[in-house]
Amino acid sequence: MICREADQQGEVCGGVIAIERNGDWLYTECGKCGIVRCRHAQTADPELRQQLRFDQAGLPQRFVDAKFEQTADNQSALFMLKAWVSDVKNGSPLPAPALCGNVGRGKSHLLTMIGVRLIRTCDLRVMFRSARGLLREFQDFDGGGEQAWKRATTIDVLILDDLGAERGTEWRQDQLADLVDVRYEAELPIVLATNFPPKAWADVMDARTASRLRGMTFSVELRGPDRRQLAIKEEVS
Repeated sequence: MICREADQQGEVCGGVIAIERNGDWLYTECGKCGIVRCRHAQTADPELRQQLRFDQAGLPQRFVDAKFEQTADNQSALFMLKAWVSDVKNGSPLPAPALCGNVGRGKSHLLTMIGVRLIRTCDLRVMFRSARGLLREFQDFDGGGEQAWKRATTIDVLILDDLGAERGTEWRQDQLADLVDVRYEAELPIVLATNFPPKAWADVMDARTASRLRGMTFSVELRGPDRRQLAIKEEVS
């Protein structure tokens, strides 16, 4: 960012501003005139607020700027996702997309693209986690778990990757059920990706949680070849 502070003669500084974040507070310092300012994200200018939201979202960096290849197999899915983001911008986030398909079809990449667009075009707060990773965060009993739970249940859009891969303890299943319940009652969207079609969700989570998730989402099936295997073949050749 460029410093727009003006001196007594009205000349704009034009120096480069460094940005540091501490929680929800943004600190800016101009390397030229040295002016330091502190602002909360909610009152910061759009560029600063957007940077904070990207910093806190947890989006996989390898996908943030990577181009997603459009093919005949995924063209319909991309159209549905773009239409949903437009609906969100107009104030209609539910139901949210549930990306379904076999491994290597680009689900994580598309989830990241959704997160980027929600921040950039809809000015929303986003939290991206793998389902397994988020449940591990909830198990941090030194204070981090409570903070992760509060954020996951109140964030504008929660994005969960690899739902169904977190099968394990009864405690984890209960935590997932409670998370879905809270967001369901608050009418807050969960965007998710899973290897399982909606009809099989009750096989990897309790039936009530599966039913609520089906009511909160619409299925977006990703077809085509395994992108990872294609990448390996290209490297070998």
